[in-house]
Amino acid sequence: MAADMTTDPGASHLEGSPFRRLLLERTPRVIATPALIVANVLIYAATAGASGQTEPRPDVLVGWGALFGPGVANGEWWRLVSAMFLHAGILHIALNCLFLRQIGNLVERLMGSFAFLTIYLVTGVTGAMASLMAHPRSIGVGASGRSSASRAPFSPWCSRQAARCASCWTIGRSRSVSAVLTPKSHPVRVGHWATEC
Repeated sequence: MAADMTTDPGASHLEGSPFRRLLLERTPRVIATPALIVANVLIYAATAGASGQTEPRPDVLVGWGALFGPGVANGEWWRLVSAMFLHAGILHIALNCLFLRQIGNLVERLMGSFAFLTIYLVTGVTGAMASLMAHPRSIGVGASGRSSASRAPFSPWCSRQAARCASCWTIGRSRSVSAVLTPKSHPVRVGHWATEC
């Protein structure tokens, strides 16, 4: 068991309490969370490289599969998934990956890799559909809603255990936020959705 904790960067913060040891026994290695982070970073690097700047251009994002109502209406349903792997800038990708690492490791250990990945993708598609209904002509990118929704199965337990749960304190009180980024006069909507822990 000690070898697993030293080789898994997400395990170091789980050492100590019986609950944390139980998590490590239940799911010794997280697989989906690091894979999602790597995929997000690689795709961001490719879109930033194609744009020649740290904030990918809207035309590049649309070309790579950003959420765009007219495209989805014309049969490009894959945009409901691909948009969650695209990001509008370095701060956007950094915050999403940090949040995903902290929450994803915990939820993946609680539920298992397959269940976590399923929740992540289903909430991603659901969030993309809701985003399309609210902003059908905007270009939408990001995984903020998916990362936040990934902790939804954990939220009831978290609210009951808030006094004893360090992760809840880290998450803190969060609110629904919708940010509009306008790099170089081209609006790209980035959705951030969260529930109170």
